[in-house]
Amino acid sequence: MGREPEIHLDFPARYELAFLERLRPLPDSKGYARSLGFPCGGDLDPQQELAEPPILAVRPSEGYSWIGTFRGGGVGAPPAALTQVVGMPDEVSICVVKHGAAYIVRTDDPSSNLELDLFPVCDVLSIREQRLVIFGDFIRLVAFGEHGQVWRSERLVLDDLKIVRAEGDVLHLSGSGIDSRTDFTVDLRSGQSPDQLYSEEWGR
Repeated sequence: MGREPEIHLDFPARYELAFLERLRPLPDSKGYARSLGFPCGGDLDPQQELAEPPILAVRPSEGYSWIGTFRGGGVGAPPAALTQVVGMPDEVSICVVKHGAAYIVRTDDPSSNLELDLFPVCDVLSIREQRLVIFGDFIRLVAFGEHGQVWRSERLVLDDLKIVRAEGDVLHLSGSGIDSRTDFTVDLRSGQSPDQLYSEEWGR
């Protein structure tokens, strides 16, 4: 059996999560939890018992419990981020990262969901002080806050973007420029970089 994915709840969570080994009827105060498949969030065949992990049982503080399965993006780790579940700053949504794909789902309304427009997701960082979750692929970043996407950066590097750490309003990163690999920063308030390693002029 493979390693169980990690759950990162860096913000208050108005829900409970648990991993299951198989799809099964899960009693709920309102009946039985629905089994849903993402990215679309549609109902699975009630006779289905097996699915590729993670199989995630979700019990929101308000609304119905449900069980989710998630289609991966087909990219192994590394370079993709490890399979994981990340609590979002709005306190009711989660993000499931799997094989390069990432799905953000409201726990109290799983029909409200989206597949992150970033692929493959290679880095994830939750920043409590800023109430942000930062996602990175090979060349750019996307930041989500309490009300959804806050900003999307321009292309920052030629390749191999890595999140190093957050410090105040500054996000420290590394990546490959035209000559070598080096460090640079991004303003967490805007997604702008004063010293990014890529210029659109290089492609002209």
